[in-house]
Amino acid sequence: MGCRSFREPVVVWLDPKHPEFGIRCIETVTDGLAALHRYDLGSARHGPSCRFWNEAAGALVRARAEPTADNIDRAHLAFERLVAEVAPVPPAIRRRVTPRSLLGLLTA
Repeated sequence: MGCRSFREPVVVWLDPKHPEFGIRCIETVTDGLAALHRYDLGSARHGPSCRFWNEAAGALVRARAEPTADNIDRAHLAFERLVAEVAPVPPAIRRRVTPRSLLGLLTA
């Protein structure tokens, strides 16, 4: 892990409307920035969740420019909030479709 890695990955559903399509683990600031425009997160930029998208984008950009532990933690938290707001998946579905090796990373 590099200096811009999150302490824990953020698990993003590739398509929240079809959780069986799988998941992606976002482990770095760079991955987080790329994910802002993928996995149904990009649509949040102009929708009712735009505040979460803007907060995540700003925090991730700061963490990329100044990769301090505090900035990376703030970026991680902001990105997690965006994912929780835009792409929530019911716990029963999450447990059914998540590989066993990742179940410990997800909260019910």
